[in-house]
Amino acid sequence: MPKAFLYLLIALFIDALQAGIEIAFDAIGAFSGTIIGTVSGAAAGYKLCGLLPTISTTAQLTCSTAGGTIGGIIGTFANGPLATAAEPIAAMLGFILGIVISICIGVPLVLLMATDGMCYPQYLLPCGTAEMLPFFDVLPGWTAYVVLSFLKKKSQIGTNLLATTTKVAIGAAKGLRLGPEGAIIGAAVEIEKRNKSAREAGRTRNMDGVTVTRQAPLRRDFTKKAS
Repeated sequence: MPKAFLYLLIALFIDALQAGIEIAFDAIGAFSGTIIGTVSGAAAGYKLCGLLPTISTTAQLTCSTAGGTIGGIIGTFANGPLATAAEPIAAMLGFILGIVISICIGVPLVLLMATDGMCYPQYLLPCGTAEMLPFFDVLPGWTAYVVLSFLKKKSQIGTNLLATTTKVAIGAAKGLRLGPEGAIIGAAVEIEKRNKSAREAGRTRNMDGVTVTRQAPLRRDFTKKAS
């Protein structure tokens, strides 16, 4: 299935993006003092140097770097107290963004897979639920869903192919009593039976077991009487 690899890449992208966002927000929450001190010190240094007459842009950037370094060092001592309040907020923001990513990218992925007959609720429900739960959303739920769906689809194709081959072999064996021609006829009869049962269900089935929607045949209106 060439598309299965594309689905896997999309799922990996979703999981990696969600994990990256979670890690980034956790770092912001844990080192909020350092971040606030660095940004504040850099802004203060740049502003103070800008008040001096005839100062160059390079000198202002140097002052900003020095201010950011000093502010970051001072702010580091405040990481502990600030992290107590900042970490829950950062974690919640990361979780919300993860849900947004799942809705914006994950839902279209499920719809695309459904068009290829790879939508399995028994896998979607647990994997999708995990993506909507705190702490579990960092797990590669989308990747697991795609892999499990692909393996399920592959097993179904293999089962259909084995069933078709078995029936054709049985039909050929029955017809073999009438000679080689009988074996060919017996195999053809079994294939036709399988295709007929598929057509009656509104589908056509290939020899590899893949099913596709059968288009309704064109009908002509024979109700009009000749004038």
